[in-house]
Amino acid sequence: MTGLLDWPLAPVVCSTSSAPKRKYPHTLEMIQASPGGAWVGVHSALANRLVEELLAKRLLPQLGEWVEVKREVAYGDRGSRVDLVLTRATGRRVYVEVKSVTLAEPYSQSNPPCDAAAAAADVAASSPAAAAGAAAAATSAAAAAPAAAAAGTSAAAAGAAATPGRRIALFPDTVSERAQRHVRDLEDAVQGGHEAACVFVIQRGDCDVFAPCAAKDPLYAQLLRQAARNGVQVLALRTSLLPPSPPPPLPPAGGGGDGSGGGDGGGGGEAQHAAHVRYLGPAEVDLEYGGADAGGDGVGGGGGGAGGAGGRGSRGGRAARGKKAEAPHGGGSGGGASDGVGRAGAGGAAAAAGAASGEGPGGAPAAGTRGARRKRARG
Repeated sequence: MTGLLDWPLAPVVCSTSSAPKRKYPHTLEMIQASPGGAWVGVHSALANRLVEELLAKRLLPQLGEWVEVKREVAYGDRGSRVDLVLTRATGRRVYVEVKSVTLAEPYSQSNPPCDAAAAAADVAASSPAAAAGAAAAATSAAAAAPAAAAAGTSAAAAGAAATPGRRIALFPDTVSERAQRHVRDLEDAVQGGHEAACVFVIQRGDCDVFAPCAAKDPLYAQLLRQAARNGVQVLALRTSLLPPSPPPPLPPAGGGGDGSGGGDGGGGGEAQHAAHVRYLGPAEVDLEYGGADAGGDGVGGGGGGAGGAGGRGSRGGRAARGKKAEAPHGGGSGGGASDGVGRAGAGGAAAAAGAASGEGPGGAPAAGTRGARRKRARG
C-alpha cells in the first residue's frame, strides 16, 4: 500500500461476501490514490486469477504451450509453494510465480543508481536478517550481460526518456524476504532442469514499464537480475481497472407536484457496469532501473532467459498486444459478493453496498455487481 494512502478520503471499491466464516464481510479491492489518477488494485489474489484466466484463454504465448496447469504446488528445499506449474506436452515443467504490483513513480531513462548506503540501512532497520545480503547487493558492481540480450531491446534506443508523463511500476514496495526466497526457488528450478517464470501483474493502468524496486529492496533487485541472467523468464503484464458505475439518481422524495419531473426510475441514463479489470498486454521490463549494478539494457516486453523451449526469451508476445481479456473484479472467499464504492481515510476504507451480480468472461458468474452505491465515510 506504499504511496496509495496519501490522499485523505480517497475513493475505494470494496467487495462484500456473505461467507459465514469470514471475520469481516468486506474486502478492499481497489483505490484511486490521487485525484483523477488511475485506479489501483490492492487485492493481490486478483493477480493470480487474472494470470490463470489469460492462460485459459491462451493469451500468454510468452509462456509457451502447455497441456496442464496446477496451482499452489510445493517445491524446492525452502518450504515454498509456487503459484502455478505448467506442464508441457513433453512432460517438462514450468514453475510460475505471480506478483501483484501497485507501486509506481515517474519513469526517467537517466534514473540514477539507488543510494547503496541508504538502501542497506533501510533493509537493516526493517529486517536485520537480510541486512548483510542487502549490503552486498547494494554495493555490487558486477558488470554482467543483460538478460535476454538476443531478444530484448534497449530502452534508450526506444526513446523512452523522450516520452513525457511516462510512469514505471515497481516491486516490491518494501523489503520482502518472502519475495527474495521465491526468486531463489525459481532459479534453483532452472538449475534443476526445469523452466521458471516470474510474472508481475501491474494492477494500475498508468504504467507501461516495470522494474524491480532497488530503492526499497536492493537485494531483491539483484536477485531478480541474477535469476534472469540464469534463465528465469521475467514477464510483466499491463492492466487497467475500472470501478463500478454509479447507480442512476433516485426520484425526488414525496408525492407532491404535477408529476412533470419524471421520477419513474427509468431515467434512460448510461448503462451501468460492474467493477472489472482489463488486460492491456505485456509491459516493457527494465531490470537495470535504479540499481547499484545498473548499466545494461532493459529487457523488452517481458523477455527472460535466452532461448529455450516454449518461447522463453521472446520479445514479450507482441502477437498478444491489443487483445483484451476482462477478469471479474472483487469477491471474497465464498458467498455472493458485491462491489461498492466508498471513501477511505488515510488508513482505512469505507464499504458501500451492492446489488445484483455481474457476469464475467465466457458467461462465468463474476463477483462484481451492477448496483454499486457511492458513499462518503469519514474515519
